[in-house]
Amino acid sequence: MKIKLTQVLSLAFLIIILLASCNRAGVRYDPNNFNPTGFPISKEPITLTFAASTTVMTGDPSKMDLMLRLAEITNISVKWILLETAQIDIFYAGGNMPDLFYDTGTPQRLQTYGVEAGIFADWNDYLQYMPNLSRVFSDDPFMKKIVTELDGKVYALP
Repeated sequence: MKIKLTQVLSLAFLIIILLASCNRAGVRYDPNNFNPTGFPISKEPITLTFAASTTVMTGDPSKMDLMLRLAEITNISVKWILLETAQIDIFYAGGNMPDLFYDTGTPQRLQTYGVEAGIFADWNDYLQYMPNLSRVFSDDPFMKKIVTELDGKVYALP
């Protein structure tokens, strides 16, 4: 139970961070729609777009009890785009980026679309909102080194 609660809270927190940074899929951060004191996170319903590889996401995540409950609690629903491995690079190259990619990155993709193209957000900018990840990076500097690209930015979370 503790792991599930931690996962739910982590995902909810990730959604908060996305609210502060989304600008690609037509969702704009509106401070008047944000609830800083708890749930729901968004006063009015919004929808974010997540892309995921079918190699890591089995089934339809939009029908998972966890995702339905999170949408209910946070007032934020997720539109999922499921990609076969062969589709991922075409999707990236198309330029119509979702708010979040769920495990569709490889070191080469992070280099090409993060470092070189500059289209991915730098998670270093949001570490102040992620105390658990900050603690992991502090306790184990190698963990941060693993996800830090040559330009010093972090485009993927461990």
